[in-house]
Amino acid sequence: MNRPWGAYRPDRWQKLLVNLCRHTSLGRGRARRFVRDRLVSSHLDTVDFEFPFAKFRLSLTGNACEWKLLLNSGYNRKESQFIRDELLKQPQGVRVFVDIGANVGMHTLAVHEYCDRILAIEPLDEAREKLEFNVSVNNAYDRITIIPFAISSNNEILRDLAVISMISADPI
Repeated sequence: MNRPWGAYRPDRWQKLLVNLCRHTSLGRGRARRFVRDRLVSSHLDTVDFEFPFAKFRLSLTGNACEWKLLLNSGYNRKESQFIRDELLKQPQGVRVFVDIGANVGMHTLAVHEYCDRILAIEPLDEAREKLEFNVSVNNAYDRITIIPFAISSNNEILRDLAVISMISADPI
């Protein structure tokens, strides 16, 4: 994550392929995987891409959510719209969103302009590092707090992850 935003910008051919995938049926199913493999073989395993709502640094070789977000313009769109709609029903000043399993920040950054405060909870180091980078390049740290834990109904350690059973009910 050391390299500055834009260091992994796709070339014209790669950008054309990404946009073709995003705006046609190539962004779904086996076709999406085929396109992803072609992009990776063209040395685009990490990509800096700007969406209408936020900038992201994404990996095409690991986390499936990242390459699905890049290659399918409808990926999680309904969920993000639902969250925005629910937030806008709340009075300004109390719009709080808790993103449990924030991953690289897909929902966090899709709704950050509608929130007064966001708690982005992500226990996995690799995903959290990308989340921190993505929040940083979008200048969104004023509203977003990243919490390096997992949430569970059990108070125990799972696969070396610190698991907490409750978040304080104190005002944010």
